[in-house]
Amino acid sequence: GKFDPRSVKKVISRDNPPEVNIDRVKGKDSDLFDIEKSPRGDNRLPVGDTTVNRNLRRQLEKEAREKEQLKKKMENLEIRNQSYKDQLGNKYKGEAGRLEEDINDAKRDERKNMEILKKKFQRREEE
Repeated sequence: GKFDPRSVKKVISRDNPPEVNIDRVKGKDSDLFDIEKSPRGDNRLPVGDTTVNRNLRRQLEKEAREKEQLKKKMENLEIRNQSYKDQLGNKYKGEAGRLEEDINDAKRDERKNMEILKKKFQRREEE
């Protein structure tokens, strides 16, 4: 059957706005909002004051877009924060690595010196 606007209980007006589930936002070109189910269950706006509907829909789409932009902004900040942390981590890892190398070098030098001293000492003993 054809959609009959009178079969929709609630008429949208400024005093009686539809309940909108913003989480149901779909792609840009599709009907953006599931504003109120018509009797056939499709996501069609009940026919009321169409300018109010249009303005309301525009307002809701704008809010959804802003929400999306904010989410993107937050994600970008997260990514930047993470890469900054990584950079710092790498810097300190690098420094720690260099320190470790220095320590190992010092140990190696110490061992070499000990060997040399032992040999000298052995020679003296033999003489």
